[in-house]
Amino acid sequence: MKTFTQLLPIEGDFRRKIRIPIFEGFLLKDDVFADNRKIYEQTLQTTFPESREYRAALRHLGILEKFPPGVPHDRVVAHKAHVYEVAEPAYGAITSGNVKAWHEGYRPPSSLSPLGYPFKGRPLSQTRQLVPKGRLKKILSADIGEALSNEGNAGIDCIDITFNSERYFKWYEFTLKREGISSVKPLEFHIRQYMAINGIEIDEGYSPTTVAIAMFGIRHKEGQEAPGEFLGFHYFRTRARMVGE
Repeated sequence: MKTFTQLLPIEGDFRRKIRIPIFEGFLLKDDVFADNRKIYEQTLQTTFPESREYRAALRHLGILEKFPPGVPHDRVVAHKAHVYEVAEPAYGAITSGNVKAWHEGYRPPSSLSPLGYPFKGRPLSQTRQLVPKGRLKKILSADIGEALSNEGNAGIDCIDITFNSERYFKWYEFTLKREGISSVKPLEFHIRQYMAINGIEIDEGYSPTTVAIAMFGIRHKEGQEAPGEFLGFHYFRTRARMVGE
């Protein structure tokens, strides 16, 4: 997964940046698999069953048994996305590694910002944010891999997606939109990458789900912490089966 960094508006004496993941997928038509079965069989004989190498070799052997080498196959690596509203959210504080800050009043010798912007600053530690907690209500679902065939809208208005194509290869990139998200209507995304061959998903339950939770700055209201500006999303991965999926 690639990332890019976005600068946030100056708040007080600080300027913050947030790391934003870019999700990628592709469709490769008439893909011919190499016959690596002997290599995988040797790995099974020389490694422990508990090892990552053993499990990977066993998985690849299973794929080649179902989809033989030397024969063209259509292979998709794509994402299934579910979007949820957080009903009656209660807010809790987290420390997110996706957000970093600089103090505007300090400039180390010969320092440059990571993005080349001419502002004074030095990196601080991870910053504290508020995220919503509460019951999830599913509002949208989509298999973005299905949109590769027509390069159309993936059915989720909450993402920015770009399609590209060549003769036998199509691919996409998408990020999560910031528009329309507020502390009154926070959203949570569950995004799972999968692989399918000839339209058959082969690794269901193998890939973890990426969870993206709306993340807000902290303002003080009546002596208590309240969500302020929407900053972006806090990302983490889980192998647990998520609500509504």
